[in-house]
Amino acid sequence: MKQKIFLLLTLIITLQISGCAHVALSQIPQNRANYNLALNDSDNQQFLLNIVRIHYGLSPYFIGVDTITTQSTLTIGTGDNSQINTSPVDNGPTFWTLNPELSFSQTPTITYTPLQGNQFVSALLTTIPSTKISLLLDSGWSIDNVLQLTLSQIGNLENNTNLAKNTNSVDNNFTKFTRLLQSLYDQNLVDFQLTSSYAQNNAILVTINNKEAAGQIAKLLDFKKTHDYIILTRHYIKSESTPEFVIPIKTRSFYGIMNYLSGGITDQGLALAKQQGLEDRSSGSTNKNYAQNLFKVKISNKEPSDNVLTKVSYEGQWFYITNDDIASKSTLSLIRMIFSMQLGDINRSNLPIVTIPIR
Repeated sequence: MKQKIFLLLTLIITLQISGCAHVALSQIPQNRANYNLALNDSDNQQFLLNIVRIHYGLSPYFIGVDTITTQSTLTIGTGDNSQINTSPVDNGPTFWTLNPELSFSQTPTITYTPLQGNQFVSALLTTIPSTKISLLLDSGWSIDNVLQLTLSQIGNLENNTNLAKNTNSVDNNFTKFTRLLQSLYDQNLVDFQLTSSYAQNNAILVTINNKEAAGQIAKLLDFKKTHDYIILTRHYIKSESTPEFVIPIKTRSFYGIMNYLSGGITDQGLALAKQQGLEDRSSGSTNKNYAQNLFKVKISNKEPSDNVLTKVSYEGQWFYITNDDIASKSTLSLIRMIFSMQLGDINRSNLPIVTIPIR
């Protein structure tokens, strides 16, 4: 008799625990989204930190995430709150009230790879080809932003930042030209596509679908007459026989893009800038720093807590981008895309690996 009661109780306990496990497992949150958000925030911080470093004359340093593995632990027990209830009937049976407990935990381990070596540095310093700029133009990114970031010169229109001399050389007409193309594109008056004409490598063909628009472009580029299209080409030296609608361009490397954006840090009068022998690039310059229209970094002596997209601490100062700064948020997303395009194929097999368990 006692053996039957024991078997019956064992069956009841097993059913209760398995039933609880079945219900509770369905309620365990899937943490992929959490990892996604955490790594996204980490990437934003890394890009911001490297732009700050370049602003103060230091080299950038990148660390890539190779793998994320997790060890899951499921613990099942009856807990400490089980109760024994005695039947009110004399000599009656005793009942157990069991309270099964289920706990689930994950221990993630992240493997990092420092990005370094000749292949990485070459990719960092290699100018962006026209094919990749064309991809960005066709992918819905702002025409103005893409051209401002990736091009340092269009014909005689300059868009340079000299880190060594702490100066800007920005032609106001360069920004007028890129903004004009953006406006015309929004009105479906210009199109962009790749062409091989007048270039050893692929060039960008800008087709103009409106005479008035062609006149505006001709005026900014100092043409003698209007044209139905212009060709933006790299590595091409114009001669007297070259048509005026063929325009040489200079593209930036990814390092050049970060250098350009580092001009968006305004630290005039900041003790850190004086200490490191640097002045605000915009001070004493007659040219407006157009990088600040794309990427504006704020500085605080205290850690910002409200309305912050991303923030980093550097040399006792906090550098951050506000969450309501749509232009800076868009630019940050764009440079991350360009980084992946330029450096996404780096072979990491021979690079050192750092594995860090997260507790």
